[in-house]
Amino acid sequence: MADAWSRIVNENPSFASPLFAPEYTLAVASVIPNIHVAVQYTSDTYLAFMPFKLCKYGIAKKLFLADYDGIIHSGQLDLNVPLMLLM
Repeated sequence: MADAWSRIVNENPSFASPLFAPEYTLAVASVIPNIHVAVQYTSDTYLAFMPFKLCKYGIAKKLFLADYDGIIHSGQLDLNVPLMLLM
């Protein structure tokens, strides 16, 4: 999964910041609890990734320490964010 995430980041100049890399999310998750990644995929392809912190009452918030945040995707799909969060 991290390979697919890295490929999307490397192929899209909009995600040039290291804050969009999977390694950043892994580093944050190693010191901050309740970090999750919502994923949209088909049977054979990962399409989008959205890292977030799951807070009290089930509220999703952006990762701490990040100036940038958002859904990492190839731009070639119809995003279904509520469905991503349920998966």
